Amino acid sequence: MQLPLNIDFQQVLLHMLNFAILTMALYFILYKPVKKFMDDRAAMYAEKDKEAKEKLEEAENLRLEYEERLKKADAEIKEIKAQKQKETEAEISLMREKAGKAADEIIEKGRRDAKDEHDRIIRDAEDEISEMVASAAGKLAFKDTSEAYDSFLDSVEDTGNG
Repeated sequence: MQLPLNIDFQQVLLHMLNFAILTMALYFILYKPVKKFMDDRAAMYAEKDKEAKEKLEEAENLRLEYEERLKKADAEIKEIKAQKQKETEAEISLMREKAGKAADEIIEKGRRDAKDEHDRIIRDAEDEISEMVASAAGKLAFKDTSEAYDSFLDSVEDTGNG
């Protein structure tokens, strides 16, 4: 039976059957393996995503732990620094105390030396005055005042140069 446009139903049915066979063959040969490959690939990426999330979580936990350690280390550093500061201040105080005692000893020694020097100068001055008084008294005993005057001037010049 011939239809218009030269269409043969037997040929159309044959082509449909061929298409159905080809579809079934491709389904079993290609679709199932491709679908299995895609499912396996999706499972692999899901597993990798899960591992990545676990590693990210682990890294975050490590970061928090290290931050906590850093805070503790900072606190320990501050504590040690404060302790060393106290020790340094105590040592400085002790050194100042020793320096003050040494300064007091130096001042006291200076005062003693000055007093000794003062006493020596006073004694020397008293001795000189005694000599001058004795000399003046001896000169008063001279009968001639001009001789006494000359003798006094000579003795003053000798003590001034000597």
